[in-house]
Amino acid sequence: MLHTLHRLHRPPHLTLSLQEEHDAPALFSLIQQEKARLRHTLAWPDSVRHIEDTLTTIRENRADFFAGRSAVYLIHWQGEMAGVASFNNLKATQG
Repeated sequence: MLHTLHRLHRPPHLTLSLQEEHDAPALFSLIQQEKARLRHTLAWPDSVRHIEDTLTTIRENRADFFAGRSAVYLIHWQGEMAGVASFNNLKATQG
């Protein structure tokens, strides 16, 4: 089931996809641009100081996804990275 959740696409404008290592520079840049706004509601923005911080987080998020613990998606709107959506706790259910 996790394979089907790897990429979600709603034509023509919206795509959600798991973070990939090659996304680190663009995501780091977006975080830096939005840091003042993000820190109003989130505790982590000030801890992102280097691209390596973002790369480490991407690796951790991917490991958590493939272990079935959580899902963190990049939001692309009309082909441009616009943000992140996270589902911090995944629980398998049946029925």
